[in-house]
Formats: sequence, structure tokens, C-alpha cells
Amino acid sequence: MEHLYKLGNDLLHGTEGEKEEDAEKEDEDIFMEISMHNIQNAFWKLPQPFFDLHGSLLVDDLHQLGGVYEHLLNCLDKLIMDVNGTKGASIIEEINNRASMIPQYKDHRRFNQGIFPRFLRNPTYTEWRSNMAIILPCCYDYIPLQAALCLRHFLDFVMHATAEEHTEDSLTEMEESLDAYYKYSPIFQKYSPSGLNFPKNHMLQKYAHDIRSRGIIRGYSTTSSEHQHTIDVKKPAKRTNGRFDSLSQMANFIQKKDLLFDVAINQSSTLTTSLRAKATISKIISRRSQLSYKLASETDPKEVSVLSQQGTFHGLSIILRSFFHTTIDNNFARVALRNLPQLDDDTIKVYQTLIVEDCDTNGKVIIDKIRTHDQFHGRERKDFAVFEFPNIKDRSDKEIYESYGQVLMVFRAKYRGREYDLVLARRYCPLGEAHKTGLEVISPDLDDTYKGLFISQIERVKRTIHVVPDYDSDAFVDPVLGSMYGKYLLNHDSDRFSWCNSRGRLPHINERSKEFVHWNKEYDSPKQVGTEDDDA
Repeated sequence: MEHLYKLGNDLLHGTEGEKEEDAEKEDEDIFMEISMHNIQNAFWKLPQPFFDLHGSLLVDDLHQLGGVYEHLLNCLDKLIMDVNGTKGASIIEEINNRASMIPQYKDHRRFNQGIFPRFLRNPTYTEWRSNMAIILPCCYDYIPLQAALCLRHFLDFVMHATAEEHTEDSLTEMEESLDAYYKYSPIFQKYSPSGLNFPKNHMLQKYAHDIRSRGIIRGYSTTSSEHQHTIDVKKPAKRTNGRFDSLSQMANFIQKKDLLFDVAINQSSTLTTSLRAKATISKIISRRSQLSYKLASETDPKEVSVLSQQGTFHGLSIILRSFFHTTIDNNFARVALRNLPQLDDDTIKVYQTLIVEDCDTNGKVIIDKIRTHDQFHGRERKDFAVFEFPNIKDRSDKEIYESYGQVLMVFRAKYRGREYDLVLARRYCPLGEAHKTGLEVISPDLDDTYKGLFISQIERVKRTIHVVPDYDSDAFVDPVLGSMYGKYLLNHDSDRFSWCNSRGRLPHINERSKEFVHWNKEYDSPKQVGTEDDDA
């Protein structure tokens, strides 16, 4: 920063007694060094006390965070090719294959053509955010620890910076993540055309200041205007025939849409503002107090005795009867199998989808869909969820513990004249290990007789989670469940709530070791750098 400050003073004030031609040539060299273009306007002529050039530059997640991330991905691509030599191309192909086959989660994009910028065509910021969610699980085992830590702390910084709410503690954590990112980023210096010395990378230091002084960045970044551009221009443009007077067609579409919106507003105007406000507040409070659940996509009824003979659901009958005996009847004494209670009907109603409706602190409705399909749109699908159970000792909700599980079946069973909506899942246990990605490491519980199967009431399902294979762990073939990995990663980068509740641990890196890369202050960036394409 001291170097940049000196360069700025040289640009503003010049050197005393220096010729005009020499000064212009020196200015061009300075701009080339810091990857900027010498474009001046009227504001440069104003006296310094009346115009703060630094304060006038606002942070912008759409172009700055996305631009820095794209730059890091290009550096990561070059690093993998450099470190792995002749195997670099095959490793890039393997990483791209992982990105295309990684388990789907919510609305995240799947990168079938590749995950690095050279394989993408005009990616949007939304696609970059989907890219951020899976980059580390796909490539961590092919890159040095320092590179993985650099990406980890940059992703944490992005999560902090784009949050809807901030506290002084969260801003402090954001600054710590940025400091760690800068500490580990020298490993990418020689792969960056500018040696990571470009304006967007420097602007990251301004985020905490702007958030403290102006509020969340969504209020003044270009993300909102770009989103509105999609609504007012891109979507109407798709409604035209693209040949004759497209502008008038777009205007008619927008006018009709606005008229329909006005009609809807007028129809709801019979309620006074205060009544509508009270109704909205009560609705938000009721949503916050209790999640709502809905079973969807009913299939043909199944017989429990038949399902229990299948490999995936082996022992379902015993597990279900034990569930009713302990959880519903509150009997915790051990009993013989023949003394376990029987269902009213051996036939159960099976559903393919469980819809969980939640509400965030701002009243925004969040809908999670948990699907039990083995295949979804031609791809293998595994949906996972977090289950909350009461304390085993007093069976109360005062103390709860969480459990991770792969949802295998959602069904409705009848017991003692009452129907129960239940979930069959396979338990995954946290291992408490440190990992290069900073993600929590979990493993399937396959040691017991029923290979980790458990039953829960749907009210115990709290949220969905994204679980991806730990590709560096040993893969094996279970005689019943098929091919599996020994370890999996709870990918908290895919969901902000999971990220806030992450229990992942990072390994320690020795900064004094020979492998640790420090800043090369004498780095001579190539003279062709400084273009916007190189430092996007």
C-alpha cells in the first residue's frame, strides 16, 4: 500500500523540474505497473480538500468480487498445469469431470463443459457464485495447501461481504479473512499477468469501510440495477419475434405487465395499511415459530415386509416397529423382537418429495425440496438433511443434538389409529478432522446391522445440506449399497445458513517452511498486462 500511495502522489504532483514528455512517459509506466489506464476527467482538476477520489469509489460485488475470483481461477488453472507437469492436462480434465458429476443442490448450476474460465462462455455473476460453491471440493487434492487456504479465505470474505446483516464482530471476521487471503495469495503471484497487482484486488480492502459507513453493499452495488435490467429488458426481449419493431413489442409487454400489477394492488387495497401490516407481521411470526412440511409426488403404496427384503431398506420393518416402541410409546426398555408393536397396516404411502417451508429474519419465504429419487433428470441424486433430536436422557427439546442423514424415503404409516409422516434416512457421522477445504468431514455409518438406517418424524428435519464426496478418500464398493467413498464433505459454501453454522477445521501451515511462498517484491510483471481482459 505504501508503494501505491507513492505512485499516486507521483501521478498527482509529478516530479519538480521534469520535462513534460518525460513526465508523460513516466506516467504511462506507472499506470502499466498497476494495471490501470490513464483516463482523466474533470474531477482530477478539483483541489484535493473538495474531492476525495478514494471515497468516491464504491465497492461492487458484481464486478469486483466476480472479477477477482475469475482472476484467481485463471491463476489456479496455470498453477495446476505448472505443478503437475505432463499430467496437468489430465488433472484439469479430472477436475472438470468432478464438477460435472458433483451432486446437484438447489438451483446451483452444473458445469458440464468445465469449471475454469477458459471452458466457460460469458459466465454471469450468479454462475460464478455457483462456481465458488464447488471449486474447492473438486480440486483441493491437486493443489498445494497454501493455494487451498488462499481460496478458502477468499470465499469466506465473499460470504461476509455479501451478507444481508452485519455486526462489528462479523466485519472484524471479514477483515481477518481478507488478511489471511492476502497472506496466502503470493502462491498465485507468478501466474498472474500483473502479479496480483490490479485495482479490483486492492478494492477488497475498502469493503469493511463502505459497509460501516453506507450499509450492506446490495444497496449501492450494480447487482440491483443489473437484476432490474433483466426484468425490464432481457425478459421482454425474449417475448418479441426479434424481427419487426422489437422496441415497441417490449414496451407493450412492460405496459401490460404493469397494468396487471396495478390491478392486483387495487384488489388488495380493501384492507387498510395497518391491517395488512399486522397480518404480514403475524404471518412472519407464525412462520418463524414453526416450519411447515408438505409431502408431494405420491407413488404407489408399498408393503413394509417387501421393502425390508431389499438391500437398501434391509431391516425396515424392525426399525419402524422399534421407532414406534421408543419414540411414540416412550418405552426405552429392551424387548424381544416378537414383543415389538405391530403397524395397523403393513402398507405405507410413499412420497418422492418432502417440501420444507421456512422463513428468514426478514420474512422471506425459503422453500427446500428434499427428493428421494435415485435418478433426477438423468443424473444420480442424493439429498441430505439436518435432523434435530431431543436429549436422550430427558427426551426434552431443551437440549438437542444434530444428526446428518441421507434421505432415502418419505412415507406415511398408520399406527394405533393415527397416521404418522416419517422419514427414512442413513446416518452420516462427523469425524472432527481438519481438511484443506475447511469443510466438515463426515462418514457413512455402516458399522451396525442396518448400516446406519434410522427413522424420524418429518418435524425433526430442519434444513437441507449439500454433501459431496471427498475425492481423495478411499472409494469402495459395498455389497448392498454399491460404490461409495470412505469420507464425504459437508459443503457449507453452497448455502449461507450452513456456512454460518459450519464446524469445519483448517490444517495448520508452517510459514517458515521452504514450500511456503512469500511475496516477491522484485516481481517484474509482463509489459503486455494492464488490459481489462487480463485482470478481469
